[in-house]
Amino acid sequence: MSLIRQNKWFIWLGIIITVTAIATAIGLFTKVNADGETQITEDIVQSVTLSVYENGTQVTSNVYKLDSIVKLNLTYQLPDAKYGDGATYTYTLPSQLKIDQTYSGTLVNSEFPDGVGTYTIGTDNKILLKFNGNIDGLFDIKGGFWAEAKLS
Repeated sequence: MSLIRQNKWFIWLGIIITVTAIATAIGLFTKVNADGETQITEDIVQSVTLSVYENGTQVTSNVYKLDSIVKLNLTYQLPDAKYGDGATYTYTLPSQLKIDQTYSGTLVNSEFPDGVGTYTIGTDNKILLKFNGNIDGLFDIKGGFWAEAKLS
């Protein structure tokens, strides 16, 4: 009799574990933050292109002077339908670059006139990307933005 009860208990435990595993795999149990923001921890920056300018002319040699203007073009790509409204990503520029003033802009997307979020570049060399609700459920979200700094 106790062997039958023990077997039933193991069968129910197996069913619960299987249902939980399937529900997790299809995304029924997702992490939700109370404040609506999720910090993106994986690297979403796909490429960084650097151009150096002295007196308004692009430098083509591999030797750069201090205080030259550096223009960076960063591209990003989000994993498919993984993040939503309020998701943020922080990228830190190298300390050899100096940001003179804080500035921000829209993360442009051809499907949404108001973009998919905003970016802010601070004098602490941190770039904060904050995505809006337009990314909810979308696949293949990618884009780019630029930053300007000085070599120091």
